[in-house]
Order: sequence, then C-alpha cells, then structure tokens
Amino acid sequence: MMGRRVSDFGLRSGNELDCRLRPFSLFSLFEILCFAAVVFTPIGGNSQLIKRTSSENGLSFEVATINPNGSGSSRDRIWSRTDEYHLQNLSLRQIIKAAYGAASDDQLIGGPDQLLSRRFDINAKLEDSDVRRFHLETEGAQERELNLMLQSLLDERFHLRLHFALRSMPALALLPAKGGAKLSSSALEQAKEAAGNQDPHPTEEAMSKPEKGDSVTIRIQTRRAEVVAIDASIDSLTSFLASQPESNKHPIVNKTGLTGRYDWTLRWTPGTLRGPEAGDQNAEQPSLITALHEQLGLRLISEKDPAEAIAIDHLEIPSDN
Repeated sequence: MMGRRVSDFGLRSGNELDCRLRPFSLFSLFEILCFAAVVFTPIGGNSQLIKRTSSENGLSFEVATINPNGSGSSRDRIWSRTDEYHLQNLSLRQIIKAAYGAASDDQLIGGPDQLLSRRFDINAKLEDSDVRRFHLETEGAQERELNLMLQSLLDERFHLRLHFALRSMPALALLPAKGGAKLSSSALEQAKEAAGNQDPHPTEEAMSKPEKGDSVTIRIQTRRAEVVAIDASIDSLTSFLASQPESNKHPIVNKTGLTGRYDWTLRWTPGTLRGPEAGDQNAEQPSLITALHEQLGLRLISEKDPAEAIAIDHLEIPSDN
C-alpha cells in the first residue's frame, strides 16, 4: 500500500529537518515521510527522463481537480495517502518537471513562460484497482506509475504536447575519488546473497514479495546535517546531491560504475546555513563536497554532458474540472 508521503519545498535556516526519503519518481522527487514542520523536497538528479512505454499508455487517475493557486506563498507541497495524490502551489513548470523527472530548468525547452510560471493545486484520486495493485508492487514501480499518471493528466487537462531532444548542458559527474569509493554492500543486500546461497531455488511467494529497501533519511539542524541511507542505490545519492544548493541545480550523472546497493552515512554543514564569514574551522562538520570525498570516497566534477530535454510543442490553460 502507498504510504503517506509529504513534502514541502524550501529550507529555512534555524529549523530542524528530520524526514525519511525514498527515491520518488516525481521530481525523481523523493518520497518523504516527515516529522518536522519545515520540509525540504529534493528534485531528482538524473539526466534520463521518465517516459512511458506502449504498455503503460492507459495509466491515469480516476478523477482529478485542478485549481489556480493565488496565495502568493512560497511553500509548495506534494503528498499522498492510500488512494489520494495532492500537489499544492506548484508552478506548471515544476509539475512538468515532476512528471518527467527533470533535474534542471535547462531540461525544459519552450512553452509560454507566463503559463509555466502559474501555480496550481492538483487533487487526484486513484482507482480502487490501482490501489490494490500497488499492494503487490515495489515502491519503485508505484512511484513510476504515479509519474505516468501525472503525465496523462498533463496531456488531458493542459493539452501538453512535447517531444524529447538531446542538448548539451552543465552537469556534475559523480566519480570515485582517488583511492576508490568507501562503500560496502548493504546489510540487506548481504542477507539476500546469503539467503540465495542457502536456497538457490526460492519459492514463488518469496520471489513475489516487493523490495522495501532504498530509504534515505535526512536530518538538518542549524549547524549540522546528516543523511543516513539504507540499502540505497547510487541513483538515490545522485538525486539527493542534486537537491542540495551545492549542485547549482545541475543534473548529476552517475559515473561511479557502482551498481549495487549500499548503507552509508554522510555528515556535513549545509551550505545554505553557513554564513560567508564562517570558515571550515568554525563548522561542526565539513562542507558537503568535502564530506562526500572524505566519508564516501566520491567526488563531483563539472562538465558539459548531453542530457535529454523536454521540448514543449503545445500547452494550454487547464480545462474545467
């Protein structure tokens, strides 16, 4: 069953953030179950966009209402529970990026800027059959289907027509640092390998159970931050890094060559919470880039990479509810 997902954009200094994130396809958005008033939503960091296949063309919400949001608030939220899915105060640009997993504004080409800047509330309901199917699916499959349902909504109500194009854009490549990555296979991965060695012919029931790993927990306070990942892929790490101000909203490309799942912890002093006069000697933890190198044995380098972009051919004010 889909858990309750809550996310708010924007990090305000002086607040503590404590939330569990899973790679949420929307925005490659992390799924966030939060336990703080102020929540920060990462935008995904992969340059590959989420596209439906021919067998996925029928995915859509049962019903959805779309209303303009003229509150003037800077707080944007995405959340869901059981059979409901909600977006509050997102710009149309953000919604399109959410649906297709775009990491950067550079991955959105064309379209009327005035309309793309308008903010909307979307409240959608899933069909009972979809909710029942979600019980049997992995979280990754659930998240992909929510992305595709949002794409269908954009097609039907905003009459979005688009095509995909490759364009060269600034990006950050994630690579092993000198001496190699400091990552070990996750405890869950090791347990699976051990179980597989003991039972080379698992039952159909065991094979059908969905995976529940790939969780990332972020805790941010005024002077320190921590991320704890359990059974997470490197793509989870790139998505998290792309959400941080140090990425300058650039896509992050995984060039580590690491394909397993890992448990890792990263502690740093958030760049947004460090004053320009504060040197490293006054910080409780190193900068994020330094922590990435020292604690995980990874590094980021700037480069220009070809990345898929969304080219908007047609877009309209949404049709009536």
